[in-house]
Amino acid sequence: MLIARNLSCSRGRRQILSGIDLNLPAGEMVGVLGANGAGK
Repeated sequence: MLIARNLSCSRGRRQILSGIDLNLPAGEMVGVLGANGAGK
């Protein structure tokens, strides 16, 4: 199991994400989708 809590991400002074929690059980998969240059 993968657990991540209270994640945040900023680009320069601009906060993009704040307070993100992720629980990923064993055997599960997750993908992150977005346009090129979106900061994935």
